[in-house]
Amino acid sequence: MINPNKELFKWGPIDGRPMYVDYWYYGMKATAKRYKSWPSFLVHIANERIFYVCEYQPLRDTGEENFRRFILDDKKFRQTWEEWRKDVDDLAEFLSTITTERLHKASKEELFGLFDKLEKRYTNFWTVGLLPEIANFGGEQLLKRKLEKHLHANDVIHTFERLSAPEDYSFYQIEELDLLKVKTGEQTLEKHQQQFFWMLNSYHDTKILPIEYFQKGLDKMTLKDAKQKIKAIEFYKEETAKEKEEIIKRFKLGKEIEKMAQSLSFCIWWQDNRKKYVFIVNHYIDMFLNEISQRFQIDNHELHYYQVADTNELLKHNKKLSKAEISKRLSNFLKYYDEESNNVQLFTGKEAQKIIEPFYAIKIDQNQKEFKGMVVSKGNGNITGTVKIIHSPKDAHKMNKNDILVASMTSPDYIIAMRKARAIITDEGGMTAHAAIVSRELGIPCICATRIATKLLKDGDRVEINVKQGIVKRLK
Repeated sequence: MINPNKELFKWGPIDGRPMYVDYWYYGMKATAKRYKSWPSFLVHIANERIFYVCEYQPLRDTGEENFRRFILDDKKFRQTWEEWRKDVDDLAEFLSTITTERLHKASKEELFGLFDKLEKRYTNFWTVGLLPEIANFGGEQLLKRKLEKHLHANDVIHTFERLSAPEDYSFYQIEELDLLKVKTGEQTLEKHQQQFFWMLNSYHDTKILPIEYFQKGLDKMTLKDAKQKIKAIEFYKEETAKEKEEIIKRFKLGKEIEKMAQSLSFCIWWQDNRKKYVFIVNHYIDMFLNEISQRFQIDNHELHYYQVADTNELLKHNKKLSKAEISKRLSNFLKYYDEESNNVQLFTGKEAQKIIEPFYAIKIDQNQKEFKGMVVSKGNGNITGTVKIIHSPKDAHKMNKNDILVASMTSPDYIIAMRKARAIITDEGGMTAHAAIVSRELGIPCICATRIATKLLKDGDRVEINVKQGIVKRLK
């Protein structure tokens, strides 16, 4: 399997349930037939939290091969991007036909047919959509290596940070701009809610945000504030492009590095943009599961621990999972992807726990006064602040304005907490991680890959962050 003693890439733990990520495996297996395969990995779900792990160097090397072959090659990149856009359009067109009423009126055969169509279209979405994610690991490695040959060590991190920053808006910036335009009268609140009701969906659950949710955001700002924020967001986009040009000229980095940086920047944006569709699709997955739950008298929560193949068997042959199997999956749900065979195995219960245990183990000295991570955003310099450990976006209410957010990692549903933060510290991640991207947009410091932040720090700790060296020091 995977050697726990190697340098490991870890993603999570974050809130999640199996059904939402099961389509990812279908796409990933299809991706491996067209691009360089992902290295072998484990995905573990316990206590409603997802944890992913694989060996880091094979991930970087696999990513670099994909980045060189399919991203830096202009013709292949254009073909790939156009194919993915068509897959997105096809998926969106299908989803637009799905309503609660249609699912409720559908015969058993029709319901299966619709579920099958979702599977096929969503698998196509992932088949190409996984490319930028894995390519980012390789693009990061490649660009860093090139910059280290041209620059003084002190300039590498800041230069990489700026050159890899996406130049287009993230979907959170698009939503914020649209809401601000409601305040200025250029958009209606009803249309805004219809377009962005899914904004707080996650890999764990979905919700339909009502108009009142967005109205609260508007009530907290004046018209003057709204206009200033619009200018600030638009300025960030312009300033990012301008700053890149200046850095390329100042350090005489040349066309090769410029193209690598532009390609990586786009792939980072592409991966982030992809999450928007994931959270929208999760809403429709829940529409299907709600209907299936009512028809087959199966607890809705248990259905989220079915795999897509299990759900197909249920719809076609009335085959339910046993209570014993569901119980084992609820305690420990583990999937292992083997790169050589391009197959996925499922383990549950005690067997899963035994396999995954070594990958959670981290030894730390609780008396340790400081630790180091990777600087992924310098913000406005060194800062001190009060720590808030956020294990789940549901804990965002714990954050006060200007607290320092500490998490194992962040995902899009952490945005409420992130917007309150004065700085962000994570156990995992790197230059292209979600925390890195958002912290740069927010203009705040971010230290990733500390490995131990959530295990050493506690709520209320005062810390000092050295953004040049990536050192976090406990003051109390």
